Amino acid sequence: MSEKNDNRNFGARIEDLCERACRTYTPCYTSFLTPEESAQAKRLASGFPDLFVLMFGGYGNAERVILGFFPSDIYLPPEECCRSDERYRQYEADSGLAFLKIAGSGFSNFDHRDVLGSVMATGIKRETVGDIYVSDDGKSAYLAVLHTVIPFLCDMLETVGRDKVKVRPIKAEELPEKTERFYDLSLTLASLRLDALLSGALNLSREQAKKLVGSGRVSLNHAECTSVDRAFNEGDTVSVKGHGKFLIESFLGKTQKDRFRVIVRKYL
Repeated sequence: MSEKNDNRNFGARIEDLCERACRTYTPCYTSFLTPEESAQAKRLASGFPDLFVLMFGGYGNAERVILGFFPSDIYLPPEECCRSDERYRQYEADSGLAFLKIAGSGFSNFDHRDVLGSVMATGIKRETVGDIYVSDDGKSAYLAVLHTVIPFLCDMLETVGRDKVKVRPIKAEELPEKTERFYDLSLTLASLRLDALLSGALNLSREQAKKLVGSGRVSLNHAECTSVDRAFNEGDTVSVKGHGKFLIESFLGKTQKDRFRVIVRKYL
């Protein structure tokens, strides 16, 4: 199935959820969505004026989230869309969002890739798993998941990497504070174009950067971008499949040779 057909099918599923929420006067929820899918879903939901949309991911800066579509004739939005709001917590509880802790033996370390690979090896679908947060010491991890997969993962997930692990459900209050890991790059670019940015940030030639954009692997602010000459601004987020995510932190003006000085934050 082509990517275009995938996008059409995804859009049809989102519109069906929105229509169902309006028709039945009950909230409808997605499974976990990528940032690109979440952005597309919110754009589609904006065509339904009688709905409001909330995101649930377990962390305030979660990348993979569940979207909830709520009929505004019946339901009231939270006063603040944050996890401390009582109404938001109730909506989150109804979304199917749940959490697991994976505890290692204490003798080995594992990373995000180890955890994701081991979880996927059990055979569950990717959309049932949200963000994965690995502790700084690499000896435990925390997962946002759909509650329907908790019994299965608790039974089937026995190792991560080479380490034996124990898996148990936890409450939201037991989640550790998630801290972003990143480093800043100081770039000097010939232009404020997407291909120039990728060339500098990923240490690629301009031709390699153009091919990367043309392949559909680059997203700007969570929307796929295939225009190599697309301009970017401070605060924009650029994601590249296989290379990670960047934040355009700041512009520092021009050099004497009329090149642009840009600070880019690369997330780990």
